[in-house]
Amino acid sequence: MVEELVGEFTSEDVTIQGNAAKMTQGFLTDQLKEAKDRLDKIQTNVARFREENSGRLPDNAIYNANQFSSLENQVSAADERISNLQMERRNTQNTLQSNEDLLSYMTSTAQGAPGEDRASQDLANRDRQIQSEDATLAGLRQTYRDDFPAVKAQQAKINNLKQQRDQEAAKETAKPAEPAKSLSPVTTANIQQQKDRIQGIQTQIDNLDLEVKRTTEGKAGLAKQIDAVRGKIESSPAVEQRYSELTQDLAFAKTSYDDLVKKEKESETTQDIQERHLGEQLELLDQASLPSTPVDPNRWGISAIGAGVGLMIGLALAGAKEAKDASLKNLKDVRAYTNLPVLTSIPLLENALLVRRKRRLFWLAWTTAGIVGSAAMFISMMYYMTPKPQ
Repeated sequence: MVEELVGEFTSEDVTIQGNAAKMTQGFLTDQLKEAKDRLDKIQTNVARFREENSGRLPDNAIYNANQFSSLENQVSAADERISNLQMERRNTQNTLQSNEDLLSYMTSTAQGAPGEDRASQDLANRDRQIQSEDATLAGLRQTYRDDFPAVKAQQAKINNLKQQRDQEAAKETAKPAEPAKSLSPVTTANIQQQKDRIQGIQTQIDNLDLEVKRTTEGKAGLAKQIDAVRGKIESSPAVEQRYSELTQDLAFAKTSYDDLVKKEKESETTQDIQERHLGEQLELLDQASLPSTPVDPNRWGISAIGAGVGLMIGLALAGAKEAKDASLKNLKDVRAYTNLPVLTSIPLLENALLVRRKRRLFWLAWTTAGIVGSAAMFISMMYYMTPKPQ
């Protein structure tokens, strides 16, 4: 009867433990599902944030700085290119003006009109003066704005010169035209050649203007890129802070998910063990006990072995020293090793006081050595024999 009750109680305990394990397993599964959903959501947010802030993330800081420096260098090169083109255009314009003056002189000379020649020369000189002042104005505009006093004064001076040129041109136009002379074929060919040369120079000027326009447009595009990169650099601290928060949340969610996965595996293992051992009851038969005396080290054995080994080594060293000493100590040694008769011997000239002093020093040295050796062995034995605190 008692055995049946014990069996019933054991089965009920195992059933309760199995139910508890199943409840724990279901709770861990729910938590794991929530942690997985939270991890997926944070990963989606991080991916969306990286896509929306492409180029502003901490990984792009060095690239943005290098790109900004490169764009600034390109803008400086574009400014230098525009300055060189404008200088070349002014030189070409001067060359064009000189050729136009030469053409005017050739035409007026061929037609035999000195008055018109002088008027054309005056107009040409006025045009060269206006061109020079235009170059000065262009240089001022590279340094100052249009509302600067020096720029305004230079512009007024150019306008005044243009008005004077227009007045002189109007006077020249109002004069009655003289009948033109017929030109010779050589003169006509020279004039046409000069016109072709002027046309070529004008084409160079047009090409220079086109190159300046393209370079200016490229510079404007570089300026837009610089503004975009500057915006990325300026917004980088806020983006970096938000990105750091998202990565921390992602790391925390991943750690929580990994811990829950580990706990779920442990719970499954525990449940499997309980299901396999259904009905088994383990009881403790004997309480574990610790030894009352240490098993190792055996201090008495170590001390005895050390003393015996030391004694044998000392005897061996003494025997080796004695065997190595081949000197003859007395008359018996001489007779024993040489088999020759001893005729005489020189006695040791020592008095009784010296002999007693040597004997006392000998016994004192051996006594001191014995005491020191015994003390060293005693201290060593006490050190090894005394239990050490755990």
